[in-house]
Amino acid sequence: EMDRKNQMITDFAQNWTHQNNNSTAGVRTVYVLDQGRLNDELMEWNARLLGFNTSDRNHVYTDAKLQITNRRKKKNNDYTFTIAQNCAEKVPANSTDCLRNSFSRDGMHPCVNTVGPRLAAAVACQLQCAFDGEKEWELSWSCSQDCNERFMNSTNLILA
Repeated sequence: EMDRKNQMITDFAQNWTHQNNNSTAGVRTVYVLDQGRLNDELMEWNARLLGFNTSDRNHVYTDAKLQITNRRKKKNNDYTFTIAQNCAEKVPANSTDCLRNSFSRDGMHPCVNTVGPRLAAAVACQLQCAFDGEKEWELSWSCSQDCNERFMNSTNLILA
């Protein structure tokens, strides 16, 4: 489901057309920073390190959840996070806590010290594509996709 939604966003961005060709005002190009791919690859990599079977095409390792009580109590609900995305050690499903990994403490936000530089580099790369006035749209979109290929995956990622 999430992959389908991400593809819809990418298709929207790629098919965006500037409505007023006689003006420099308005949004001329839309780029996509594909953080979903990076998150998925990091979770799968961590799941493998924890000993989960990651070869199953149904991604069964995402079913093992960590039960965390909502400490803010603004809403009366609990959060469930995937052990493979949050933990640095394998714990039984529905455990209430674990030693956290170094790429996401809460399963939503990347750790600035480990993943932050990659995100900053990806944004800088996308901005370079956007503000290179010499490139035609097709080349700038290709440039944007190259940024995602270079930075928004787990290739050459070193986590301490």
